[in-house]
Amino acid sequence: MVWILRPRKRAQLSATHPEAAIEYSRAQGPSGAVAAVLASALLGALLLVVSQFTTLYQVHLATSSSPIKTVATGSNHAYSLIPIALLAVVMAYAVLRQGSRPALVALPAMRLQGLYLALASY
Repeated sequence: MVWILRPRKRAQLSATHPEAAIEYSRAQGPSGAVAAVLASALLGALLLVVSQFTTLYQVHLATSSSPIKTVATGSNHAYSLIPIALLAVVMAYAVLRQGSRPALVALPAMRLQGLYLALASY
């Protein structure tokens, strides 16, 4: 029974040891697709945060040109898009650093959730 577990030959390598060490020691930057995902996620997160501090609508009287009431976008839905923007930045970082596929799938899901929150509050 012991003869089954004992190795018979040494493992075969496709490259010599110094070539393999050089090949795998090179640092590689993000690919074009990963850079595009990262850029779009960061831009989307920035736009979500900026949109929370803009004016949603103003109420005017017919006799006055100055608004009597101004409602900000963030206060309309309790600034709920800011955590989504921060989570999108974290997921984009995870895609960049580790190539995380679940984080890559979560990015469009968060975009749809942000779109739903923005449209459902009107």
